Amino acid sequence: MCLSLTFVIAQEDVEISWQQREAKVREMFSEIDEMTDNDQITRMADSIQREMIEILMYEDFPFDYEFDLLPNVGCVVSDDGLLYMYSWNVPLKDQNNTSQFYALCFNKSFGVTYVLAQGIPYVPAEKGNIEESAWYGAMYYKISPVQFKDNTVYLLLGYAPIDDNRQYKIIDVMTVKKNGIRFGANMFQKADGKKFSRIVFQYARNVQMSLEYNLKKRRIDYDNLSPMGTDENGNTLYGPDMSVSCFKFKKGMFVQQDNVDARNSKKKK
Repeated sequence: MCLSLTFVIAQEDVEISWQQREAKVREMFSEIDEMTDNDQITRMADSIQREMIEILMYEDFPFDYEFDLLPNVGCVVSDDGLLYMYSWNVPLKDQNNTSQFYALCFNKSFGVTYVLAQGIPYVPAEKGNIEESAWYGAMYYKISPVQFKDNTVYLLLGYAPIDDNRQYKIIDVMTVKKNGIRFGANMFQKADGKKFSRIVFQYARNVQMSLEYNLKKRRIDYDNLSPMGTDENGNTLYGPDMSVSCFKFKKGMFVQQDNVDARNSKKKK
């Protein structure tokens, strides 16, 4: 299942407050925790997204609100204060512990909310653009504007579980227009000189990997990954090897640099 809709924020008469809707969403998340049927979980998850859309349509809703009652929902504001991203996942009850992903991105400049949903998430390829209708599914924790070919695009840092054993983090780019959004831009250059639309790091579910954007130095610092074993299916599992590299922003490109000193900026996510 993959939905892609665009909503223009409109003023309407309402009978309940957005705070009441937030409390309702919290109850719905609690109900999902008790469910065992994936079809039932999916229906409730879709209802949660509809309620979240309604919340963003309230004239008095503060878009930088952290959703105190909803620990499942992450909120991040772009460094220029123009984009507000809300993202969350809903775990399914299956043997691989997969999830469905949802995101709402409010564009303050246009007054538009972009709606993303992905019931069959996948690890995206590092080359090629991705339209909103084919969104891969992830939760984002950093959005920062950067210049690419005389246009402002948005650098995204996100993560997602893959299965019981693996997860990934992603460096992506989002182009935002009034009529929609698109993921990917050919602005990442690896050490071998080849260019990519995004960067994906896959690693073991039971370890942490640091991936941070240093705005002051205009570089993306990340833990290097090395093999640390295999899972029951023979898939190689990776983990941090105590060294750090980065993608440094130079002349409109993020260029890979190996073995940098990020001791003053490194944080675990």
